[in-house]
Amino acid sequence: MSSKNMDKIKDRLDYETLLKILDYSHDEIYITDAKGTIIYVNNACERHYGEKASEVIGKDSSVISKKSWNPRISPLVIEKKTPLTLEQKTCLGKTLLTTAIPILDDEGNVEYIVENSRDISETEGLKLELANSKQLLKRYKQEVKQLRKKEMEIPQMVTKSPRMQGIMLMAERVANIDSTVLVLGESGTGKGI
Repeated sequence: MSSKNMDKIKDRLDYETLLKILDYSHDEIYITDAKGTIIYVNNACERHYGEKASEVIGKDSSVISKKSWNPRISPLVIEKKTPLTLEQKTCLGKTLLTTAIPILDDEGNVEYIVENSRDISETEGLKLELANSKQLLKRYKQEVKQLRKKEMEIPQMVTKSPRMQGIMLMAERVANIDSTVLVLGESGTGKGI
């Protein structure tokens, strides 16, 4: 991108516009400094923890996290100085998939931590529902198979002629197929059986 285009973008993205964009993000964006002070959190914070962003900005992240979510991810990112992703549970029963990325200064020390949290509670519920549906489908398939088998059992018939035995074998094969079959014969020859 040319520097001319970058200048146009910079002119349009002032501080207030950038905050407005971040607040409209569906995912939570949560920024702390290396000491754990919350520098910024967008409006998704209220959906996840029941607290307004304005109530947590400027506070110590360790104090807020004790009552709002677990496990804490920031101390691990500060220690390892690498991005980390894990699941967190919130006080409102939400399951979040959180990725924390350290921003390092020129000396390689953690300056800020940027966390992005996505609510996967619905996804977890859908996974459970899908697993239950698969289990139910499996059970239904077994029941249908047993019912078909029971329905298709041919009573013991006494047959002597090779032609009639061939007809019985063909009837057994055709019985497993969902198709209409016309059986012809004189009255009293056992067509119904």
